[in-house]
Amino acid sequence: MKRLVKLLTIFILVFFALDNVIYYCCNYIYRHSSYFSFTKLRAIDVLYFGTSRTQCGIDPKRIEDKTGLYGYNVAGNGAGVVYSKALGSVFLKYYYPKLFVIEVMPLNEDRRALNFIPPLFFDKDVYRLVKYYPFNIRLRYCIFKSVRFNSFILGLAKQIVLRPKANSDFVPLFGHRQKKYFEENLQERIFFEKTFEGEKMGERFITGLIDDAKDRNIDVVFVRMPLKEGYYEEDFDVYNRLAIRHNIKIVDLSREVLRLSDDDFYDFLHVNEKGMEKLCECLAAKLQEELGQRGK
Repeated sequence: MKRLVKLLTIFILVFFALDNVIYYCCNYIYRHSSYFSFTKLRAIDVLYFGTSRTQCGIDPKRIEDKTGLYGYNVAGNGAGVVYSKALGSVFLKYYYPKLFVIEVMPLNEDRRALNFIPPLFFDKDVYRLVKYYPFNIRLRYCIFKSVRFNSFILGLAKQIVLRPKANSDFVPLFGHRQKKYFEENLQERIFFEKTFEGEKMGERFITGLIDDAKDRNIDVVFVRMPLKEGYYEEDFDVYNRLAIRHNIKIVDLSREVLRLSDDDFYDFLHVNEKGMEKLCECLAAKLQEELGQRGK
């Protein structure tokens, strides 16, 4: 019996030692890779947060050409409110922007945040976000530290094997696990949406992002991104309430306001290059107006 206990103890110690070695090796590679290059930019004036609609619709370079405001788009494919709060916390450790531009995005789901942000758990503000997830999820990322880099390793493998075309600007995404991932993640999404009553939890994350900005005297603007048909109305009343409470301007970039046609979209949710040009022209004017009114 003593021998068994001894062997078990040695196994546990070796296991956790190996887990830590893998974690620190991956962390070193990550922080010295292009995935962490967003910490080496010049001074940022504007940060853009949102989903793939912001990622595809807002080109910081086009807006900079029209306004002189150097911006960085931290939106991502499949990103949402949790991802935005996490990236905001990290960027504010390195930069002091004038303005946050936040998309009016869904508040009732985490949008696969744990496929993107675990490599950033070295930041205590990002690490705190895991407490909102089920116990088994917290246990996975708190006890087994090396699993924080699963998606990062998948992303590196994808680059090496497939050599995908590089993005024109860095987007901190770490690979995608398709059907299998969605099946595995279904219970996490249900837990988030039902246990936390979805929208209320999403409102907490957006409010946290706003508070981070206000504490640093950073202005905030909400933007309603265009759809091919109609408006995105879900959760808009929450954003409207937050806008009134925090004196935030809502910029309407709907299809009607921008006078977009079907030819300006490549699918129901996303504008194409032609639509992006119209969107950025309108948004640039609105941002100049907003900062001008606030004397920045």
